[in-house]
Amino acid sequence: MRLEDSPITVDLDLSGVVIRPQRSAIYGVIRNGARRTLILRRNGWEARTQAGRDGSYRFEGLPAGTYTLRIDGTEVQRTGIELDGERAVVIDLAVPGWGYIVQDMGPGPGFSVIRCSVEGQSNLPVRLWAEGWPGIVARTGTKPEYGPHALEFAPLGGGRYFIEPEGLGVRAEVRLDSNQALMVRFSEGPPPTDEEPLPRESVIQGRVTGGAGRIVILTWEGGRQETTVGPDETYRFEGLAPGIYQVQVADTDQVRAGIVLDGRNRVTVDFALLEPPAAVSVIRGRVIHGGGRRLRLEGPGGPYETTADPEGRFRFEGLAAGTYRLLVLDSDVVREDIVVDGRNEQIVELVLPPPSWAFTIRDGGPGPGFSVIRCSVEGQTGLSVRLWADGWAGITQRVGSKAEYGPYALEFAPLGPGTYYVEPEGLGVRATVDVPANRVMWVEFRPEASPAKGIILGRVRRGAGRQLRLEGPDGVRTATVDADERFRFEGLPPGEYTLWVVGSDVRRTGIQVTGEAPVEVELELPASSQPPEKTLDHYVLVGDLTVEEDVLIAAMRYAARFRSEVGADLERAQQARHVTLLGDAQAIPEAVARSLRAAGSEVDRISRDLAAELTRRVEAGRPW
Repeated sequence: MRLEDSPITVDLDLSGVVIRPQRSAIYGVIRNGARRTLILRRNGWEARTQAGRDGSYRFEGLPAGTYTLRIDGTEVQRTGIELDGERAVVIDLAVPGWGYIVQDMGPGPGFSVIRCSVEGQSNLPVRLWAEGWPGIVARTGTKPEYGPHALEFAPLGGGRYFIEPEGLGVRAEVRLDSNQALMVRFSEGPPPTDEEPLPRESVIQGRVTGGAGRIVILTWEGGRQETTVGPDETYRFEGLAPGIYQVQVADTDQVRAGIVLDGRNRVTVDFALLEPPAAVSVIRGRVIHGGGRRLRLEGPGGPYETTADPEGRFRFEGLAAGTYRLLVLDSDVVREDIVVDGRNEQIVELVLPPPSWAFTIRDGGPGPGFSVIRCSVEGQTGLSVRLWADGWAGITQRVGSKAEYGPYALEFAPLGPGTYYVEPEGLGVRATVDVPANRVMWVEFRPEASPAKGIILGRVRRGAGRQLRLEGPDGVRTATVDADERFRFEGLPPGEYTLWVVGSDVRRTGIQVTGEAPVEVELELPASSQPPEKTLDHYVLVGDLTVEEDVLIAAMRYAARFRSEVGADLERAQQARHVTLLGDAQAIPEAVARSLRAAGSEVDRISRDLAAELTRRVEAGRPW
């Protein structure tokens, strides 16, 4: 028998193999460190990288171990950097003596510009030149709009330039694109030392729910501290150096290990010795045509009442687990069977019928030498209102243009006596006003309550989280199928409707609504219509907002920490298992969130204090 014909079996036992992660990173900013080279060493291994024009740098894909970081050509270094193979450490350094960084200030004013600032130096000559061109000289402080020690060189073309402040022993080299503005900032770093002292500014703090008066123990290699939880259930350790720490509530099994500090960061570690309160769920949403209406929520611990804002938005929070019933007071609009589990959020949309409008006319007293018609249209700022008479085409004014008479007021003047017609645009109401000579007449338009309308409700089998579209006499409405596969459309006028599941061929036509009695519809999605498998773990969807610098930096650190993808591509976001929305409902409409849930993505939103919340999640080690 030949060897190649014999079966060969190889058994490998990897039970004793320890797989060490290599996902740590070291990043930061070098003050005065544009284009400086950094050297990272560990046990004979070495890596190098060059800082960017703004002094920023990054090493990544690092295994656990103890590292030394040094700025090449200087004595500045940081030793004893502990990495665990998982987390990132931020280390900022400074070049001793004079150095610089370069910042991009966007497009130029039709030509290229170099602006400079020399820290603490007024009236100092600064020279700009290029190869083959002797250059020009400007003095610091001549462009105060960019800072007390700023100056400007312009107009310039694209190319390679050198900038040198007189007598400081430092020279910057920059490459300028056409129609670009750059800022070159010169500043003086600390004097050189054999080794920069380790910072000791890190903080570990948090809350121990139900733990007032308990002892919290902080330990690290070669050290230990204790503190007592205060009456407000908080504790705090500060002045901590770089290292890996552990926090434990004494005499309990509540412990958190592997907390990485870089000497400057802050980490929040919370514990709970009592069960968290059950009443934390939220029911929120909007009442279409319901600005200012009162709502009642009936359920465990209730009833609760609130008033919708002018846009119809409402919110009930701090709700215990259970089933709730929500209704708009003084109407027949109601939503039954809203289920929360004590931790989740339910979004509910109610629809009141569009209001019919009525008006009253009253005498406002004598005019200012001529006749005047003043109007108010309740809640309709910016709406066009037309005034005309027989044989005269008339004029138009906007609601709110006479704010001295109220937020919804406007005025037509000067007028002569006669009969006039007043009509707000699109409200289906017109007033006829007889105006005496030299009198002020008021026409006040207000919405009237409308009768209750119909309901379409039912179930979509295999449709939890999918989006529904309903077309009928009053236009198009959308809704998201609840987790229990139920849906509901309310406040429907009589007529014929078509309902379908968005993104599928499943639909129902000819649904007849004749009155207030609910019409029940059941749809079923085939198994093949389920959302596709996800190709991303986490996507951060950026909304239509102006991103401040601190938000941008926090988002970059967040993305680096959790290996998330950041962008504004909705189709790409729909491929992620979890999506974080970065912006409020104005930046990212709630319809986008519904479409993501319909695509099978878990969604959370950061709507306020974006930089602070991103930083908190990074420090807590939790992406959502």
